[in-house]
Amino acid sequence: MQAHTVTRTLTRPVALMALAGSLVVSSPVGVGIAQAQVALPDPRGIALTDEEAGDSAVRLIDEEYTDARGRYLHLRWERDRDNEDVRTGPIVVDNRVWVATSVGTAQAIFDQEAGRQAEFPEAFDPRNGPFEFAIRPLGDQVVALSACDDCNTRGGLNLHHRIVTRQGNVVSVVYTYGRESIATQGLATWFAARVADRFLLVAATRAPDAGAAPSEPLSTLIQRAPQELVVTLGEVGEHAELVQQIEMSDGRARSYQVRYERPQTFDTFRSGPATVFNRVLVARDLITARQLFSEQVALNDDFPEARVGVGDPFALDEGPVGDEAQGLAACVGSCNSDEEIFVHKRLVSRVDNVVSVVYLWGLSDPEGTTAWRARYFSALVEGRVRA
Repeated sequence: MQAHTVTRTLTRPVALMALAGSLVVSSPVGVGIAQAQVALPDPRGIALTDEEAGDSAVRLIDEEYTDARGRYLHLRWERDRDNEDVRTGPIVVDNRVWVATSVGTAQAIFDQEAGRQAEFPEAFDPRNGPFEFAIRPLGDQVVALSACDDCNTRGGLNLHHRIVTRQGNVVSVVYTYGRESIATQGLATWFAARVADRFLLVAATRAPDAGAAPSEPLSTLIQRAPQELVVTLGEVGEHAELVQQIEMSDGRARSYQVRYERPQTFDTFRSGPATVFNRVLVARDLITARQLFSEQVALNDDFPEARVGVGDPFALDEGPVGDEAQGLAACVGSCNSDEEIFVHKRLVSRVDNVVSVVYLWGLSDPEGTTAWRARYFSALVEGRVRA
């Protein structure tokens, strides 16, 4: 077995090592390892990445091994609970991936992990009142469950979410824990969908013959209606209302756009962006999609969706979204104001023949309008395109 852990004072190294061991489903080590090693993809090419775990997330567990059932990887990230890091993403993001030697073996692993849902075995923190997590289809099989640390508190809740998915011979478990306003079911689904997207790479790549290169996944045009791909009201979150929806079609693409608004109050400015706009274009072919992508990127400097002034521009870290992405941010007026700063974020991304435009406006606050939220909404569209 190969294993290594990186630790920081924000957590307990001994407890983490015990956790890593407890999460491994027992199996005979040393039997059939040679067979398992042959032609099985590396689970690192499927699992969540440091970039996806997000800013301020420190990788604390990195464990992998190969046994008779296949290849296994366990990764865990945590954020410091004692400072503002907890506002940048979930406190805990945990992902385990098995690439099994057969579909039957993967089904057995899935069944065993699905049976552990109510335990939340990755959790260190208290958990009570498991409640429904109605998740959209992912892979061949998926189960999900949520819980809270204290469901009866009058203060802010912390939530646990656990999702087990299987596609063919690959199984993934994603666990998140954090503040109710940040570690949402939607975000947990986004993490699980990122992994599930990469399931398809495994399914589309056959085991290579000796000396032969593996086959490449085939790209196909997306034929879904753009209405099925846009960000939904439930994903935008509490206090938001749908204020605009427009459907258009021409010889180049079908498009659908939605605009959501929140009331502009102290609390709602800190519940997410005051404005969330999403336009999705399903182009007739890849060449047209690339042209539409370039045209939308050229509009970034103008922020055409904005209904308030656009001031100082600055870079938007668009991160790993789609096949290509480019964004821009700007303040309303000066970014050096002593008063509260409001910002615009615009991110254009493309997956195959689908182009998405996400525009946000609101308070520059970790719980308001951030680059992370622009990436999150863009990734929701991407996840549906790749599903």
